[in-house]
Amino acid sequence: MEFQVLGPVGLRDGVSPVPLTGSLRSTLLGVLLARANAEVSMDVLADTLWDGRPGARATQRQHQHAHRLRRVLDDPDRLTFVRGSYRLRVLPGELDAERFETLLDAHTDVTARRRVEVLRTALGLHGCRTGSPDRSSG
Repeated sequence: MEFQVLGPVGLRDGVSPVPLTGSLRSTLLGVLLARANAEVSMDVLADTLWDGRPGARATQRQHQHAHRLRRVLDDPDRLTFVRGSYRLRVLPGELDAERFETLLDAHTDVTARRRVEVLRTALGLHGCRTGSPDRSSG
């Protein structure tokens, strides 16, 4: 499983994108990925999902969105609920932001040309265009 936070929040199962419908579900995934492998309280989730104004059914709706998110994960046990908090288990190398940082950190002692190549690779993790500027008009 690959989790994407660089650009639109999303997931991939191997090479195929996994459909993630609904902005609340994407936001839920984004918050859980921002705190990957850590417990995120229902209060934090409610504040984020409903912009500080959770309704009377916020808890029920959070559980529904979490249930739907579990269904698209490769292993439903990745998303657990314990002591009033959700936790999303993310393995090393599955989060694009982590791979981005790893690529940059691993290449601090290389030539400028190699750093540019590494930066292009890192930016390519979320599909940034890194082509050279058009110099034909100069």
